[in-house]
Amino acid sequence: HNAFDPKRRSASVSKTFRRLLDHFERQVFNGPPENTRDFVMSAAQLMLEGEWKKASALLEAMPSWDLLPNPTKTRQFIQMQMRSEGLRAYLVSSYSHYDTMSLEALATHFELEPQKAHAVISNMML
Repeated sequence: HNAFDPKRRSASVSKTFRRLLDHFERQVFNGPPENTRDFVMSAAQLMLEGEWKKASALLEAMPSWDLLPNPTKTRQFIQMQMRSEGLRAYLVSSYSHYDTMSLEALATHFELEPQKAHAVISNMML
């Protein structure tokens, strides 16, 4: 997944984030994340591949959450957001590979209720 794919340029992503993601994707070897940027870039790359569970686990492992007043609730919120944003990222990065997609299959893969998956996809069409 190239962050500078012309088909993905229209997506509203900051230039800085796109540049960092492109640099991260061009590296030959990405070791385990060492700082917040590495955690976020690794998670973003996994999200584009549809691996929301791995991306969520990676972000939840960040030690910075323990500095917040309620880290458990924060981690639960992140996991919920990763499901819907994972669906959006996967659709943006993989739409050119499919002619059709099943709403039920997407909802099952991202562990979303079909109504929630439908709402996410509908908002993308507007």
